[in-house]
Amino acid sequence: MVRLVTSESVNLEKPQKLNYAPLLRGLKDHVIDGRMNAEEFTIFVWLVLTANPFTGVVYTNAKIIAGQMNKNAASVKRALKSLTKARHGVPDGYIYYDGNRGFGGGAYPILVLKYPRAKTGSRTTMKDYPQEAR
Repeated sequence: MVRLVTSESVNLEKPQKLNYAPLLRGLKDHVIDGRMNAEEFTIFVWLVLTANPFTGVVYTNAKIIAGQMNKNAASVKRALKSLTKARHGVPDGYIYYDGNRGFGGGAYPILVLKYPRAKTGSRTTMKDYPQEAR
């Protein structure tokens, strides 16, 4: 059975859940022109999907992501490090985290930069990195 969704059947003022993730369409251009490789793209999309919709922050690490995505932890760590680097059109990188974190520690905050926050729609910046993590 197919249910037709109309503007009348969806209450846009009060969403039941924030069960969607904001992914900018221009991201595909970053892959096409080489600013982001396939591994970085995969990890970045995973971070966007798992980020807190109100803050744009994910508490995780390379080992956790590798386990969740069935990937090699070293390649995830390389992709995370690469996603923090500035490149053409992306002056601060795609994410920010304390780069001194290693394999041995627990989860740490990773901020998805320019993440459009739920409710306000404002985008995250470096200033939004959790204070307790600094």
